[in-house]
Amino acid sequence: MIGRVKKYLIVTGVFVTIFCSLEVHANSPLVPDPNDRPPLFLHRDNYLLVGGDTLGRSGNAVFKFQISGKFQVLWSKLYIAYTQRSFMALRQSSFPFYDHNFEPEIFYNLLEKNYHWFEGVQFGLNHQSNGKAGADSRSWNRAYAKFYFENGAFYFRPGIYIPFLDDAGTGHTESLAKYMGVVSLETGYRWKKNLELSAIGKVGSGGNRGSIQVDFSAPFGFVDRISKKHEYSRIWFQAWYGYGESLIGFDQKNFSAALGVGFRS
Repeated sequence: MIGRVKKYLIVTGVFVTIFCSLEVHANSPLVPDPNDRPPLFLHRDNYLLVGGDTLGRSGNAVFKFQISGKFQVLWSKLYIAYTQRSFMALRQSSFPFYDHNFEPEIFYNLLEKNYHWFEGVQFGLNHQSNGKAGADSRSWNRAYAKFYFENGAFYFRPGIYIPFLDDAGTGHTESLAKYMGVVSLETGYRWKKNLELSAIGKVGSGGNRGSIQVDFSAPFGFVDRISKKHEYSRIWFQAWYGYGESLIGFDQKNFSAALGVGFRS
């Protein structure tokens, strides 16, 4: 039992240490602060969550985290990014991680300055894998274009993904595209006190499978009335329904709900 607790505390400690150092470097999704050039920017959402789901591999109780950062290549609009999403089964002996999803990518931000509601478009190449071999191996590659629209507190970010370079004989790319999606529709709303509600839906290549993820986050300052030094640290709720929350169970429909803490850019 002591060994399990140590494992959980080590993972939590590493995450908190890394992302407390990133907290002050939150930035616009497309445009970093020109007066602040840290070596690493926040990329996607970053969080630590505990909850329940209907996926058999988890034992219906899961600890999951996502870490995501990006490097700007010199002073260009080219970025190299890395995102990792991991899942731990809390009701199984030794608390095993049953899946890690590794996602390196490279992308270019083409900015549009003529329209206040159109921020620009992002073109990229993305690889996603769970790093396993044999029957449990899952991986695919995608080229994508993601469009950024924002009007006041409301934002909308549709994306199109084109799979390429399938591993011969595996059929991974075709199957993953069918369940995990080739089109994404992300939208969200930010209130004045930095409360944020967002949703992202994905539609598979067959048009009859996909998923929806809903996130609600509130800064700690909103809850405990502490100063603005906590404005990027958030209480986080996430709900998921559909296919592809993890690569290992991409073809299993899953419902999950989890609560924890996180950071948003």
